[in-house]
Formats: sequence, structure tokens, C-alpha cells
Amino acid sequence: MRYPLFLALSATAILIVGCQPDFLTYNNLHKLQKGMTRAQVLEELPKSPTNTRSLSADGHSYTIDDFPLQTAQAKSKTQNYNGYTGVTTTTRTTTDYTNIFLCLFENGRLRYWGMIGDFSKTEDVQMQSVAPSIYNTYIRDAP
Repeated sequence: MRYPLFLALSATAILIVGCQPDFLTYNNLHKLQKGMTRAQVLEELPKSPTNTRSLSADGHSYTIDDFPLQTAQAKSKTQNYNGYTGVTTTTRTTTDYTNIFLCLFENGRLRYWGMIGDFSKTEDVQMQSVAPSIYNTYIRDAP
């Protein structure tokens, strides 16, 4: 009796781990705090960064980790009726939309985080001065 229970639990664990999305969600971000080390940030987030880049602006050197962040989700349902068999087939589709989310580190500490456009909207003057370089790196000069 123990063997089937073990198999059921193992299969459930594999499904749960295998179903984790390949992006961050807003729920993942509430643990981030200014001043965290890069190791602390990576420990808190469920996904590794897609890219890590170095950036210099106004005499400061930064390291930027970028992650895909889920910004929207669309669900649709399609039903098809087969008149010959009398069977209705329902197909449910979920589409995830992502954007680039950045964690910017200065001297190994989290200085600022957000989407690309957030850096130009902050009241932090130093981050406002970095915003054009971030835009050029991720938008204008993107491959």
C-alpha cells in the first residue's frame, strides 16, 4: 500500500516543479529591498537572470541582471462541435505576456529595480541619469 502512495506523491512533486513558469511574477518582487547583495536577490527570486550586463554612466559602474516578468495573462476558450459524433471539444489556452525586469547593482548592492521605463520616472536623480544608458542598452542597441 505504501508503494502506490509513494508513486503518487513523487508524480505530484515532479508536476509541481515542472509547472513553474519561466518568468517572474509581481508576487516574487515584494521581497526585494534596496541594499541587498546580488546573492540575496538571486536567493529570493525563483528564476536566474536571463542576462547580466555591465554599465557605466556618470562615473558610476553598475551591474544589471535582467529577468522576464509576467505583465499580463490572457485566457481564451474555444469550443468545437462535431455534428457527426455529437461531441463538443473545449480547448483552453493561456498566453503569458512578459516584459524585461531589471535589478541594478552598484558596488555589489541592489540600488534600483524595475522595468526599463521606470528608471526615467523615479525621483532618484542618479537613476534618472542612468535611464538613457539603460534604454540604449536594452531598446536601441538590442539585437
